[in-house]
This record gives sequence, C-alpha cells and structure tokens, in this order.
Amino acid sequence: MKILAESLGRMRQKDCTDFINRTLAKHKVDAKFDSVDKLFRQATFGRYELPSRFGADTGYTEADLGVDSHSLIMLRDDFVNRGATAVTVGTRVFLSDRAFTRNDSYLNRDVADTPSIIVHELFHVARIDKRIVDSQQLTNEIREHCRKPGYSNPIILKH
Repeated sequence: MKILAESLGRMRQKDCTDFINRTLAKHKVDAKFDSVDKLFRQATFGRYELPSRFGADTGYTEADLGVDSHSLIMLRDDFVNRGATAVTVGTRVFLSDRAFTRNDSYLNRDVADTPSIIVHELFHVARIDKRIVDSQQLTNEIREHCRKPGYSNPIILKH
C-alpha cells in the first residue's frame, strides 16, 4: 500500500498530471476519461497473484476478477506466459507483484517504475489506441514525465 500511495502521489505531481491530461486531449478520448481525476474514478484496480514457483495455479474464476471467460484466459496468458507486470481489461487494471518490486541492493537493483506502469495502464482504460499506448514513443514520454524518482527499471513492453 505504501508503494501504491507513493506512486499515486507521484502521478498527482504537476508534470505527470499535465502530461496525462495533454495526452488524453491529444487523443480525443471520451469525456468520461478526459482527465486524471475522471480516469481514477472510472478505473478499478486489482491484484493478480501469479502462480507459485512450484506451478500451483491461482485458480481465479471470472467472478473472482469480474471479467468474462475470454478475458480470464487473456489475463492468465498475459501474466503467466508473457510475463506481464500489469494488464487492463476494460476499466479494470490488474497489477502483479512485479509492479511493486523494490529490491535495491547494491548488486541487484530491481526497482519497478510503479507510477509509469499505472499511467500506461490508465491510457488503456481511456481507450487510446493500443498501438499508440504500447509504442516505445509513448512509453518513453510516460517515463520522462511520471517515473518513480531515483533509479527504476524502464518499462519493458511485452507483446
């Protein structure tokens, strides 16, 4: 929760908020998604727990996640087979533990850029064209304006 609160605080900083609002306006999103505040009201956040390293499935059902059977299969594939950190289905944003990784030891600096990950997913919620949201150009812009202060891993797009 602390990492999530810090990330939301970063997203509320002027540079990030202005960037998000400019991007939403540029892509002429529906009025119910056209500001950071509206996006937060529309989006529902949830956790997607990955199967244990011993292969035990999490056993999610459609009802558990509030999605249809096709979306459940897609979520499982994206997280388990493709190594996704976060996935959006409609207005539901699912974050795995990878979105919150904080291992900043001297030899292994694995620090997730949680605010950038969330902004990326919010652009999916806003229904900006997937090709634009998943482009390296927009990913770099998100990182420039919204990244976690200090060292953090760049977002790696997995298609």
